[in-house]
Amino acid sequence: MDCVLKNTIAPMDDGAGNAVADRASAQPLGTAAPADPRTVTLTLVAIMLGLLLLRIAAAFFIPLLLSLALSYALSPAVRARCLEAERHRS
Repeated sequence: MDCVLKNTIAPMDDGAGNAVADRASAQPLGTAAPADPRTVTLTLVAIMLGLLLLRIAAAFFIPLLLSLALSYALSPAVRARCLEAERHRS
């Protein structure tokens, strides 16, 4: 196949043919760059807001899901009762 993507990165040069290392290769493998405090703070705030939203939404979603499950579970009994009532009318 001619359309094969290769995971290669072309080396950078300074224009005179000399290879130049980029920032990513300057760190040894297996070490992580220090996290930006703003990023950590925003991530924690987003997680806390998400958990709070789930806690508030529980007051809406738990009764909704319970009513749907109850409706599904009781539908055969209701259908049988309706058919029985229809037979008595005729």
